[in-house]
Amino acid sequence: MARIVLVGAGSITFAKNLLSDRLTFPELSDSTIVLHDIDQARLDTAEAMARWMVAELGIGARIEAHAERRAAVAEGIRRG
Repeated sequence: MARIVLVGAGSITFAKNLLSDRLTFPELSDSTIVLHDIDQARLDTAEAMARWMVAELGIGARIEAHAERRAAVAEGIRRG
């Protein structure tokens, strides 16, 4: 299972375009998508959009959102 971290995910157009590309690959359908942005309001919007996309596609991807960059990437670092 892949873990994909989008730093700067509060840029909704960037996040939407990147997610729509990545989530259409069957190999990534069970990925964990981690959204990070320092602006909590923009992060909340990106998270809602990502959750909607996953639901509409009917895939098993998991969505996480973190305003703290270290929290967003920490799990991936621990896994190696």
